[in-house]
Amino acid sequence: RGAFDNARSGKAIGDVDGKWVRVNQSLCRMLGYEQEELLALGWLAVTHPDDRVESNLRANSLLNDDSNSYTQSKRYVTKDGRTLHALVDISLVKDDTDGTPLFYISEVQDLTEMVGLEAAVQHSEARAQALIDTARDAIFELDSNGVIRACNPAANAMTTLTVTELIGHPIEALFGDETGAAIDWQRLLVLGGSDEASQPEGHLYVRRAEAGRIPVEMQLWRSELGHDTIHHAIVRDVSERIAAERALRRAHEELRFQMANSPLAVIQWGDNFTIDYWSPAAERVFGWSSEEAVVSAANGWNFVYEEDHEKGVALYEDLTSGKIARARATNRNYHRDGTVIHCEWHNSVRVDEDGNITSVLSFVEDITDRVEAHGALLRSPPESDPGKRRRQYYVARSWRIDLVVQPGDGRNFRLYGGRIAGPRCENARTDALQDWSRRIPGATPALEKPGEERP
Repeated sequence: RGAFDNARSGKAIGDVDGKWVRVNQSLCRMLGYEQEELLALGWLAVTHPDDRVESNLRANSLLNDDSNSYTQSKRYVTKDGRTLHALVDISLVKDDTDGTPLFYISEVQDLTEMVGLEAAVQHSEARAQALIDTARDAIFELDSNGVIRACNPAANAMTTLTVTELIGHPIEALFGDETGAAIDWQRLLVLGGSDEASQPEGHLYVRRAEAGRIPVEMQLWRSELGHDTIHHAIVRDVSERIAAERALRRAHEELRFQMANSPLAVIQWGDNFTIDYWSPAAERVFGWSSEEAVVSAANGWNFVYEEDHEKGVALYEDLTSGKIARARATNRNYHRDGTVIHCEWHNSVRVDEDGNITSVLSFVEDITDRVEAHGALLRSPPESDPGKRRRQYYVARSWRIDLVVQPGDGRNFRLYGGRIAGPRCENARTDALQDWSRRIPGATPALEKPGEERP
């Protein structure tokens, strides 16, 4: 009696009509009922509705054959409505003399927690398998010799081979002779992803059943399952990435070429007025080489004229603080030889999606000649001829044209942006050509496209 009442598993004695005549406390705790409630309900009433038919058939089978016991996995419904998974051992006690069935003895073990764990494991395995099946990377399972034992659908798509064609073949056979033969596959399998040395360096090339090959990267790792060693290989198609990297590199090279060959000085700024890029035109405008400018700026060099320095600092702070995105400014700068030049600055700031500044860029034009010509015009006495005054104004302020200056030695100098007169001021055009003749002794200036002007 004590063994029955104090057992950790649920125990019950029931008659052949389906009524429990005795239950222990463990079974009461499992199902959440008091002893009197269970005795009044009977075992079939607390059985899960989906398991009642089978449970009843199994119990009645003991009455009609020579078997005296069976074990069954079944579900109960607890008093609070929960489903309890159980393993039930049922024995039928019969009369020794005539074999008349007397009562059932049941032992119930609660498997709810174990069933939950099994379900979680199955769910986790299903999720892992779904990830493998839907992965864009080819995933291979290998034995210790590198022979393919399993693979995912992406492996079929990458190699254009079927699963049957892949399984049983060494993974090195997938790669071209020029790359596969150069790899110590056995060493990689022994290391099994334990360090960087276990990964092939650079790109491999997978041969396809169709013509052609694709560049890939591969990673290997090893896992121990009992006495079995399993190797896995992840192979990633990097052809799109390589194409994107080439396109980005080409765009960067083209941008650098355009910046290096721009007639305007191009300067890319870093933090605290440091210089990241100084174009050849910047060297021509300011006199400092790229190396000199980068080193000098890092040491606190300032080439802005003292009276314009405060204005330049304020503009830079407005740009880098995000207050403005672009700005045009005119100020004085120092040339390397110590002279003061007048420059027109076109500045812009690029920010990323988080609002962080990624670059500050300046395009600079030397407008010293324009400023000096304008100053000379303002200082000159008034002309009695109104037409001449208009031509002088156009020379100083209005129009541009491309000129070709030809010195006596046969060389050509292309001068962009020369300021000339308006479209109806023919004399001003002649004045501009004569002015360039004075600048370059012995030169014979000529219009590159006579008669064509642009603002």
